[in-house]
Amino acid sequence: ILRNETHNYHISRVVLKIQYTTEDGTLIHSREECLECNLQPGSTQIVTIKSFDSNKSYYYYTMPPKRASGTPYRVQYDVLRYDIVVK
Repeated sequence: ILRNETHNYHISRVVLKIQYTTEDGTLIHSREECLECNLQPGSTQIVTIKSFDSNKSYYYYTMPPKRASGTPYRVQYDVLRYDIVVK
């Protein structure tokens, strides 16, 4: 979920750096993701991004699988930039 917490700016794009790590902090995968959006001041928008784990070998550390095994991971992200719509 993206949230525009500005009071005056319409945001059209957000660029995130996403890092997936094991529970001990070892980097599994890192990428930058550009998310197109339409965020008016104070609004929220649900966005979807593809998983790094196309083989389903990992699981989010708070949600262990019931029937299969895998490696737990954590996610960290940083906002690298966001674009403001100028009229």
